[in-house]
Amino acid sequence: MPSGPVTSMSHQILSRIDEEMLTDLKKTVAAVPSEPAIDELKETLPHDVDLFDEDVTTTDSDKKRSSTPPVDEHTQGKRAKRDKHGGQKERRVNYFVAARVFDPEIVSRVNIVHNTILEHAPALKSALIPLNKLHVTLLVIRLEADEIQRAVIALHQSRDKIAQLWSQNGDAYQMALRGIGHFQHHVLFARVDDGSVPFIVQLADVVRETFEDHGFELPSKDSFKPHITIAKMSKARSLKKKGIHRIKSDWYQKHVDDDFGKQLVSSVQLCSMVKPARSDGYYYCESESSLCESTLINPSML
Repeated sequence: MPSGPVTSMSHQILSRIDEEMLTDLKKTVAAVPSEPAIDELKETLPHDVDLFDEDVTTTDSDKKRSSTPPVDEHTQGKRAKRDKHGGQKERRVNYFVAARVFDPEIVSRVNIVHNTILEHAPALKSALIPLNKLHVTLLVIRLEADEIQRAVIALHQSRDKIAQLWSQNGDAYQMALRGIGHFQHHVLFARVDDGSVPFIVQLADVVRETFEDHGFELPSKDSFKPHITIAKMSKARSLKKKGIHRIKSDWYQKHVDDDFGKQLVSSVQLCSMVKPARSDGYYYCESESSLCESTLINPSML
């Protein structure tokens, strides 16, 4: 079809749009979010997964500092979008493998810290991690619908390897939590005690190796240091509008050396970052694998 009539018709149509309509049209186009804005929107997805932070030794008690800014899961997600070779964007992670923190003593002590923070800053309520979502993240991954079953198989195979280690080491697989740390005052976490770190790192390594054996491409783990997030600013972006840009140390200072307790890591879960939570409030799990013959998890206690 000749282009002349089409072009003429287009001009005629455009000429009929009055100034007010054209202004509205421009506003509509301007309202379409840019790619960075879309990325920021994605970061508000309902997940509370902190991952491979480079300096979890940053605490208020010992005042240690790192020359390298810490990396939370949002930064990890951005890095995951860069291809190793051409700098092209990759698919964003939407699942994670975790070990749930469910021990009543630990949950109770985290709740005490929450309440102390709220005494100083009630507006931070929306930034607190729900008690029934406490966990330590072992791995993050992007899964399409047709890859989920393969990931479940990988989870169970990693479970088998971990269970062998657990049966050989017994009490060594207690995870102890002691002290509070932060990442640039934006993320607050309970520290995994130094004596438990090697075990959690070993768990993460086994899970990662098993998923890689099943052909999954995973984001770089950087320097994996386990922790349990208890509050994070990115959960409540509206706080900035209220003038709250950080979680101040004096809001939780009296708890920085608290002993939160310990629990046996008795299962691992493949959790969705985006699907609705389970009836008990924990993340939606595609699969949960026990690491011992009698699991200690009892969601009803939360």
